[in-house]
Amino acid sequence: MEICTLCVYLHKHTNKITQKIMRVTQIIIEKLLNDKNFRLSTALALGVSERNVQKLAQANSDNLTKMAAVKVYYQFGFSDEQIFGTVEA
Repeated sequence: MEICTLCVYLHKHTNKITQKIMRVTQIIIEKLLNDKNFRLSTALALGVSERNVQKLAQANSDNLTKMAAVKVYYQFGFSDEQIFGTVEA
């Protein structure tokens, strides 16, 4: 009986826990939307079109956190704090 009670307890409490998803910060989004060279470098690194990167930025897609893109952000002088943020799922 203790196992069932534990399952009910965990089920009730895990539903209350919000899941956080890693995203890029608004700093990166603004840079992608307003700086063509930054957008093109990111597009080249991800192997997609410039327009696709623009759409990813507008949607704040988690694809912008891929390692290839993050390397570009580092090359442009951004720190971890400037790159990564979280949103609740």
